[in-house]
Amino acid sequence: MNSETGYRRIWQIAVPIIIGSVAQNLLNVIDTIFLGQLGEVALGAGAIGGLLHLAAVMVAYGFTIGTQIVVARRFGQKKYGSIGITLTHSFYFLTVLVLLLFWILWQMAPTILGAMIHSPRIMEASIEFLSWRKWGLFFVTISLIFQAFYIGIGKTRIISVANSLAVVTNIVLDYGLIFGNLGLPKMGIPGAALASVIAELVGCLFYVIYTMITVDSVKYNLFAFTRYSSNFFKPLLRISLPTMFQNLLSFSSWLLFFLFVEGMGERVLAASNIVRSLYVLLLIPVWGIASATSSLTSFLIGRGRKEEVMGLVWRAEVLSLLSVLVVLLITGFFARDLLSLYSKDISLIEYTLPVLFVVAIAGPVLSIGFIAFNAVAGTGKTNVTFILETADLGLYVLLGYLFASVFHLSISAVWTVEIFYGLFMAMAALLYLRFGNWRNAAHF
Repeated sequence: MNSETGYRRIWQIAVPIIIGSVAQNLLNVIDTIFLGQLGEVALGAGAIGGLLHLAAVMVAYGFTIGTQIVVARRFGQKKYGSIGITLTHSFYFLTVLVLLLFWILWQMAPTILGAMIHSPRIMEASIEFLSWRKWGLFFVTISLIFQAFYIGIGKTRIISVANSLAVVTNIVLDYGLIFGNLGLPKMGIPGAALASVIAELVGCLFYVIYTMITVDSVKYNLFAFTRYSSNFFKPLLRISLPTMFQNLLSFSSWLLFFLFVEGMGERVLAASNIVRSLYVLLLIPVWGIASATSSLTSFLIGRGRKEEVMGLVWRAEVLSLLSVLVVLLITGFFARDLLSLYSKDISLIEYTLPVLFVVAIAGPVLSIGFIAFNAVAGTGKTNVTFILETADLGLYVLLGYLFASVFHLSISAVWTVEIFYGLFMAMAALLYLRFGNWRNAAHF
């Protein structure tokens, strides 16, 4: 087993990403916990407003996934100076994109939400939440570019530090701005949004300062802000555009799912938002290992070692499945205690428990699918991952609509769409890795 792609190396890259992802997602978890103290409407607003904002973030994140793949390929090829130029072109593109996304959230969010949300109270609270939350787009996008750089070169520890710093900031400001503590104004729902924005600013500044002080900017050609070059932009665009649209479709579909759920009532939406929050935490180890798999796959191909990719994938699958089972074991023992963090309403906790158990079944299935799917992306065949994800999301939205709006099934039954989604992803991605033509694909 090669030490560059063995269990230890996968874990070395994945653990800081996992820690960083825990910290980053704790921003949303903490907001949800604090908003839960304000009632079911606040929980619903956090779900809908938060998901609409997250859909915008994930568009930018999708492009940086492609950036990460290109950076890892250049690192494997030892073309270190090209890495900074790639990041610069990513920054140029994302600046324009984020300005467009910000304008959409600013001008069109009320129209979008008004056409889809049934509850006037949740509608009003969601718009109030987004009026502050949208400003974080600028800061989180810059942080994502830095993350693409560090994951691409396999130095991921800084990600956990930056995101942990953001979480600490968010906890303090949530406590102060939502409830009026620490001498800060009592803002309620908008306070949670503003706290997250400031936390993202802190994380962004940390990335910039740390990189300028510790990284060899000359070696990697960082902060050069070179002129536009089609030789650098076209390969980046070819790899990154499919992942960008894939992420847009993915989170837009999740937003649609929650809009279907919202039509089932405020309590159903509140329970689903709590489960979403815990579901994200459950999958964090998987996302970390999946990011490492994607980066190492691209690295191996850059070094001309395609025959080692499948061994890497199987090792990553084992680590991913084991990590999910450990998290599920802990969650199962403390399910009621975890739910009580979000609400003191015993009836809401009991209502939410069956949904949490459905998600527990979906977790291992998705863990297998995500690893294989990210390995396909790491080969550079992001057009294939886009096609696979589009088909899978079509099934996801169709089943969600049928279960929630046509057959009017219980909320637990509606959440089984996650199991079907994971099964399709796992089968499609593994079949492509086994029989697809990625081994003969042109280099970029």
